[in-house]
Amino acid sequence: MKYSKRRLSLIIGVIAIAFILYLFLLKPTNNQTSSGSSYNYSPDGYAGWYQYMSDKGTTIKRWQKPSEELVKATSKVPITLLRVYGNWQAVGYSQADKQWLDKGNRLVILGFRTSSTNAPFTTLISQDSSSIKIETTRRETVKYNNNIILKDDFGAIVWSENLSKEKVIFSSTPYLAANAYPKPLINYEFLAGLVQPSPNYEVWIDEYIHGYKDPQTRLKETAKDIFQYLQNTPLYPVFIQVTILLCILIIGLNIRLGKSKSLPSIKVNNSQAYIMALGDVLEKAESRYFVIETIMKKEQSKLQKALGLGEVLLDKNIIYQAWQEQTQHSSKEIQQVLEITKDLGSLNDGDVIAWLKRWQSIHAIVTK
Repeated sequence: MKYSKRRLSLIIGVIAIAFILYLFLLKPTNNQTSSGSSYNYSPDGYAGWYQYMSDKGTTIKRWQKPSEELVKATSKVPITLLRVYGNWQAVGYSQADKQWLDKGNRLVILGFRTSSTNAPFTTLISQDSSSIKIETTRRETVKYNNNIILKDDFGAIVWSENLSKEKVIFSSTPYLAANAYPKPLINYEFLAGLVQPSPNYEVWIDEYIHGYKDPQTRLKETAKDIFQYLQNTPLYPVFIQVTILLCILIIGLNIRLGKSKSLPSIKVNNSQAYIMALGDVLEKAESRYFVIETIMKKEQSKLQKALGLGEVLLDKNIIYQAWQEQTQHSSKEIQQVLEITKDLGSLNDGDVIAWLKRWQSIHAIVTK
């Protein structure tokens, strides 16, 4: 059976596209555990402790970049980074962490893998006229005997490693201050003392290890992950061969992927003319409130989508809170634009233009 050049090109193109889609659909998802995340409200999460620290007035932030970026982070005060591994990690800290620690910062690791012992799973350890609840049989029984912070008869539960300027603190349980222990608050207070030995320390929670990434990191790693996946799969050589074969066929057979088209003639922009005419009608009808409300709903929907809140319009207090947490900016910046209708009667054209410019600035902050 003979095929025309056009039909052959379509067949080759469809095969190539189907193959590429097949690779992407087979790409495994990155199933990061949410256990130990400050966004997690389940019993193994740390949303309760995060709120507890915020209510105390502690400067607490969420770190959403890889550890290699820690060295570039700047702060006027020393920082304690809290990492909560819900699946027990055997590793401690990396060389990049060491460089950051040498600048006078601290690292607290909860869920460090240690050996199981004969200790009961649930243990109450006396601490400051109260008891800390520990739920694990794992203990550190060999190292750091001189740096034990919390222990029982079976070994160390919390211990530290001294470095040149600061220390790294380890815990054999990832649930030291999880949501499962809201009362009494001695577990929360104990962890607060570990991460903030003095009031001048900032506290950061590592959310990157739980799969939460800021927009810049997400964009950078998406392309990198796809390429690395292709390199590590047995289909990678096949993908290269199919790509080369497709290029050879296109060049050798002089195949056009579609018919050639002449340049389109210049057309009048009817949409622009319609918008300008509609604007004149609304201005004459003094429908400023309708215009501003319509624009505000569209801009609010766009802002919510950028903050990960969806496009359905939500209560403004939810937007204020998400704005503060994700951008570290004051909610007053968006209160001014979301509540403009309160002063609509006193607005002039200059105020409306300034309002639109503030929206541009807000979107620029979210997309950084």
